[in-house]
Amino acid sequence: MLPGLLVSVFLSVPVVLRWPKGQLEYGAHSLGEMFRTVGSASIYRLNPQMVNPMLMVWLEPASHRLIPILLALATAYWIWKRPPFALALLAILSAAIASHWLLLRADGVLLPMDRTAIWIVPLTVLAIGAAAVNARPLQWSLYVAGFYFLLCMRLNYFKEWNWDADVNRIYPVLAWYNHTYGVRAVGSNWLYGATLNFYRLQSGRESFGEIDTPPELPADRQVYVLYWPRDESFATEQHLRVVYRAPNTEAVVAIRPEVETQPESTHVAAGR
Repeated sequence: MLPGLLVSVFLSVPVVLRWPKGQLEYGAHSLGEMFRTVGSASIYRLNPQMVNPMLMVWLEPASHRLIPILLALATAYWIWKRPPFALALLAILSAAIASHWLLLRADGVLLPMDRTAIWIVPLTVLAIGAAAVNARPLQWSLYVAGFYFLLCMRLNYFKEWNWDADVNRIYPVLAWYNHTYGVRAVGSNWLYGATLNFYRLQSGRESFGEIDTPPELPADRQVYVLYWPRDESFATEQHLRVVYRAPNTEAVVAIRPEVETQPESTHVAAGR
């Protein structure tokens, strides 16, 4: 416990104390919302590269029953066997949740949600595991849940930043327009800016500078990386043409039509 306390006291607490109060906006407004986000994140998207499409049709609908069944069995064994270690973990979990709820009621501090509520999962799983000793139905439920969690694993993005899953495919499109047509003015939705700049620095072969992401998309760029559900109207207003759609996300690359209509030599000269 000591390393955790040291990290909290010397790293987390000073940052939180200095944080502008109006910016602490991320959180759940009710216990139901908090638990829903934890549940949905725990069974987030089967990996199609690991699961056969025929199995996907059966597994995805069944996933919503997985956690309720597991918790129902665990509750029955907690009440029946009363394992001391499981009850101690449940007491810690209940005390932490109750503290957050009291802060919400007393001072409006929002409840943990998604990644800030991740601590609920290991405490709950440990409590279930403590009750699963010599309890075959609960053990098999844990095996099924663990197998399902493995099928949800992926290497190319995290849930919290799933919109960046295709940026490694998008950046070569920008690089091609830079090398072929000398395009240097690139605009981007804020969702993709940091990752695009990472690939720009990693490559070091393109002539455009840092890709800035102001709150409003600038109207003076030649090429844009857009989040289509939000930026489609901008693309229509600016008469942009979509030249690439990401296969797994809502990202698109859109250009001004005149980018490809000017002589290539002009662009190459501009690039030099």
